Amino acid sequence: MRKAIKSGEAGVSWNNHGRLTDLDYADDIALLAESDSKLQEATSSLNQEATKVGLRISAEKSKVMKIGIEHTPININVGTTQLENFTNFTYLGSTVSYDGDADSDIRTRITKAAAVFRRLQPRGGPFIRKVINEIPSNLARTLLRTANFPFTYSIILTILNTQ
Repeated sequence: MRKAIKSGEAGVSWNNHGRLTDLDYADDIALLAESDSKLQEATSSLNQEATKVGLRISAEKSKVMKIGIEHTPININVGTTQLENFTNFTYLGSTVSYDGDADSDIRTRITKAAAVFRRLQPRGGPFIRKVINEIPSNLARTLLRTANFPFTYSIILTILNTQ
């Protein structure tokens, strides 16, 4: 990456301390630039350096997104292949959208969390349900809190409060 991004103008300004040129995770690289031409320059340079060491950029899997109020498609090429433009994507569990709005990311996370909570089911079988239903709630809380059951106290309280 250092050889590919050698220009002091590459990347985006970051906290007045320097420039952020790329974000890397495993075999994924997100190149950052302040203009279409600088992004094309960085992409071409990365492609050349990758080729020198026997690697290649998968143009079929690569995409480009312009972030900001004005969302006009941009033309970025890897070799002779033009990259597809898109408006949002999910990366490492976070949704990034062209307008910088986090609402869709928040909605997605809430939906995923709700689905996980719906799948949670207390374990313990009929005996535990009988204890929960027939013993007064204070005593049941005390018994359940001191026992080592394979589910959390918060789930137990939910069961007690719904019946």
